[in-house]
Amino acid sequence: MIHPFNGARSRPRIRFGAFAAVAVLVCAFLMPRVANAQCTEAGKGSITLYMFDFKSQDIPQDRLHKILDILTFKLNNAIREDLNSRGLLGGTPFSIRWCSGKDVSAHEAAVSSGKMLNSSGVFWGFIDQSAGQMKSVLKLTSLVDNPITDLRNIVYRNESREVVDASYLAFASYIVGKTLLLRGNVQLARKCFKYARELRALPDLLQRDCGVALAQLDQENPARKLTAVGR
Repeated sequence: MIHPFNGARSRPRIRFGAFAAVAVLVCAFLMPRVANAQCTEAGKGSITLYMFDFKSQDIPQDRLHKILDILTFKLNNAIREDLNSRGLLGGTPFSIRWCSGKDVSAHEAAVSSGKMLNSSGVFWGFIDQSAGQMKSVLKLTSLVDNPITDLRNIVYRNESREVVDASYLAFASYIVGKTLLLRGNVQLARKCFKYARELRALPDLLQRDCGVALAQLDQENPARKLTAVGR
């Protein structure tokens, strides 16, 4: 699995222009950090995913924070743009926030911390560096309906291509689908689940849960009970 800084196998390929690339570097390296303000509770009616601090034994904290700053900026903008372009949000406010100063190391802690923030899902995990390469275990926790934690191994590479890994995008589409389903928007929820599965980037548990949700929706679809009428 390839991290957004590489993206050689990622799909879809979501790229920023030159202006966005410059902006993210300015925000991450020159502007004062304001990430702590992003730990505030998500707004009512919105769909918000939080990223907690990754744990690391050998990466300096200031460097790790710069990585998370850039990653959050890219995920927030690129994923929202992609879901909106496919008409999957239906006008629902969507964002990804980095909750600086908060890290978790267990499913139960991720669930309780995420629920306190009124989050729909959270990213967390571990990142280490060896032989000039950074490797991470990314934990994806869904907080909608039945809380589920699944993971993906990701390799971080130092490349400039502005590509967002499909794992993040599939997880976001899955979360949006689960949320819209609870809100009664069955048609749009089905589209979100189908898109999440088409990306083939969800970890096993989430992929199966997405398939179960689609199967249940298909069984409940009134159109399946109609008998074809001849001309």
